[in-house]
Amino acid sequence: MKYISFPVTAVEDAWIKRATKATEDAAAKPEDERAAYITGRSAIWTALKPALEGLSDGKCWYTEAKDKASFWQVDHFRPKSLYPWLAFEWRNMRLAGGVPNIAKRDSFPLKAGSVQATSDNPSIEPEVPLLLDPTRWGDPDLLTFNANGEPTSATPSDGDATERVAATIKVFELDGEKLCAGRRDKWRLCERKLKALRKIIEEQRHQNNTDAVDHLKEVCHDIEMLYADRAEFTATAWACAKELNAEKIVGLARELAQAAA
Repeated sequence: MKYISFPVTAVEDAWIKRATKATEDAAAKPEDERAAYITGRSAIWTALKPALEGLSDGKCWYTEAKDKASFWQVDHFRPKSLYPWLAFEWRNMRLAGGVPNIAKRDSFPLKAGSVQATSDNPSIEPEVPLLLDPTRWGDPDLLTFNANGEPTSATPSDGDATERVAATIKVFELDGEKLCAGRRDKWRLCERKLKALRKIIEEQRHQNNTDAVDHLKEVCHDIEMLYADRAEFTATAWACAKELNAEKIVGLARELAQAAA
């Protein structure tokens, strides 16, 4: 999971007007008709998918995975079944792959003792959600990954943060084998390239070798591709760099690759 900046400018005014009208119409419906009305207007949030995809370079906001074999889904971070007044609220929309969205369904766990918003008291400010939110600064940093591609808490000594990470992993099924395998492959590739770069630097520090320079450029290019925003599982890539104490090397490699482009 990586932080997603989600400004209002990402959403067209025409969409907001359409969504606002739908919200007003839904509120005017009798309570026993409201859910059906909202479900019947799914085209409204579906129309937001291209904008959401553009904000994440075509990756699921929860998993950082790209899925070319299925359709993206728009997840209501606060489920529309529990928060019907947020069914057409753009700030409540997240781009999700099928696995995490289907796994989540209507789940939205809160901290024990937290106030829960209702239609009569719709303010969500007093709520204390357990799920990590990719659009909330700092939340994605609480989740990290190990060399096996498994998700884990980045701050295991922080009980509250660890509880939130555990809830997020469970609700979105972030520990599914396919996701772990993808992250594991990413880690191993990053590890191999970073060790190769270190070896080149150490061996060629005082040599003027054209072949070594070409190899250096090639490895730096590969690292840039692994750590670029558009790449899958970049949070795993950075976890690998941190484990190898190679974060500065990644920065240097990316600078060299971008300068050579």
